[in-house]
Parts: sequence; structure tokens; C-alpha cells
Amino acid sequence: MVDLKDLNISISTNIAICFISFVAPGFLIVYLLNHELFGVMEFWKLFIFASAITLPTFLFTLLFTVSMRFELAKGHAEHVEKWGGPREWFIRLGFGNSLSMYTLALIIWWFDLGVRGFIVGAIFTVVLNIVAEFYYFINFIRNPSEFKHGWLSALTSLLRKKHNHRLIDDFVFWLPMISCYLP
Repeated sequence: MVDLKDLNISISTNIAICFISFVAPGFLIVYLLNHELFGVMEFWKLFIFASAITLPTFLFTLLFTVSMRFELAKGHAEHVEKWGGPREWFIRLGFGNSLSMYTLALIIWWFDLGVRGFIVGAIFTVVLNIVAEFYYFINFIRNPSEFKHGWLSALTSLLRKKHNHRLIDDFVFWLPMISCYLP
């Protein structure tokens, strides 16, 4: 059994991103598409099914991000570390996937779409997420040494100066990664 004292902010963040990005929108989409199936499925089967229908939109974007990292390593090896690693990608792309999936669930509900509507919406979501990630990469490659991770970068520098706690440092570490998806 895992003791709550063993959990740190990194593990908690990863669990929260998994739930917010994959499980919860998957439950919502399954419920919107088929109320009866949602009611009769066992919990773990529903859990796996809900995660499985939302995971592809994340994985295609993650594969694109990893390929951009390899392209960056070929042409600008000195900037690879600034592009981030799997943890940053997971948080940034997970947050973007959650926004996409909840928007798709809203569209399914609003227009009363069926499974075909979900499939078309998921394909559109994959394309949109890849375009957003490509835009993020283009902005990064223009000037990697002075790349700003969005409008929250000023807030993160303020938090770093005033507080020196591990919780704040971890929060500041992943906050800029998700800000690229905010206006």
C-alpha cells in the first residue's frame, strides 16, 4: 500500500494529468455516446475503455513532439535540453489533450453527435494538436535561448524570487509548459 507521505508533487501532478486528460473526459464521452453502456460496464473495463478512446489524440501529438526533438538534435544539438524532456512533454501535451477532449465532449453533447462525430472530432483534434505543437516548436526554434513559455513566465520568475520551497519550485517548473496553450 502506498503511503501518502511517499507522494511528492511530481507524482501527484502526473496522476492528476492522467485523470484530467484521459480518464475523466473518456468517462464523459462514453456517457454521452452510450448511456446504457456506461451504466452496465464494470468499472475497470470502463476505465480502460475510457482511457483508450482519449489516448490516441495524446499519443499522436507526443510522437510528433519526440520527432521534433530528434530533428532538433540533428540541427541544433546545443538547444535540445531547452526543448524539455518527457516530463515536460507529458504535462504540456496532457493539459492540451484535456482541453481538446473536453471541447470535443461539449461539441458531442451540443450537436448530439454519435460515434462517427466523435471519430471525426478526434481526427480533427489530433490535427489541431499537432498544428499547435508545431507552432510551439517554430516559436522555440526562432530563438531558443530567449524562448518564453507563454504569458505566465513573469509569474514564475516572481514566485522563484519570493519563495524557495520545493512545492513552489516544482509548480514553477511545469507551469510554463502548460501556458503555451493559453491565450
